[in-house]
Amino acid sequence: MAEITVAKALTRLKIIQRRLEDLIKEVVQAAPTHSKACSLIVAEKDITRNHKEAKAVLRSRMQAITDLQKYYVVVNTAILKSNLETKITSDLWGEMTVAQALTYAASLKPHFKNLEEGMRRAAVAAQQVADGYNRMTFSTNAVNNEDFKAVMAQPVLLIEQEDITRIKNDYEVVVTELNDLINQSNAITVIQVPDDIPGF
Repeated sequence: MAEITVAKALTRLKIIQRRLEDLIKEVVQAAPTHSKACSLIVAEKDITRNHKEAKAVLRSRMQAITDLQKYYVVVNTAILKSNLETKITSDLWGEMTVAQALTYAASLKPHFKNLEEGMRRAAVAAQQVADGYNRMTFSTNAVNNEDFKAVMAQPVLLIEQEDITRIKNDYEVVVTELNDLINQSNAITVIQVPDDIPGF
C-alpha cells in the first residue's frame, strides 16, 4: 500500500476516468469488423491470425477496464472513508467532517444561494410595494415632502434582521470558507491506496 494525500488521490481518480474513457472508446471502435477485413488494432495481415490477435488485444483492454474500475472503487472508498472521519472547523459553524462540508458545499449550495438571493429580492419587493402604496395614497408632492415621510408606508420584511444576516453569512460560508477548508484538508490528509495503478 502507498500513502498519498486526498488531493493526489482525487487527481488520480480523474486520470483513471480519462483512461477508462480512452480504453472504452478504443474497444468500441476496434470491435466491429467483417470476415474479409483485418482489424487495425494489430499488424498481422492474415485475417484469421489478425482476428485472433485482435480478440486477445481487446480481451486485454477489457481486463484493463475492469482492473481500473476496481482500483477506482478502492481509491474512492478510501477518500469517502477519510471524508467521514476527517474534521475541519468553520469560523462560523464550528467543527464538522469533510463529508458534511462537501454536502453543504455541493448538494445544498443551490438552496443557500436561492435563499440569500430571495431575501435580496424580497427587500426590493418590499420597497416597491411601499412605494406603490404611497403613490396611490398620497399626491406626488406629498411623496416628495419630508414632512409626510413619517405617515407614509415603509418597506417591511417579515423576517428578523438577525435571520437575514445569518442567511447572508451562511451563504458566504458555503461558497467560500468550506471550499477552502476542504481543499486545505485534502492537501494534508493522507490515505492508503494500492501501490500501482493497473494498466499504467
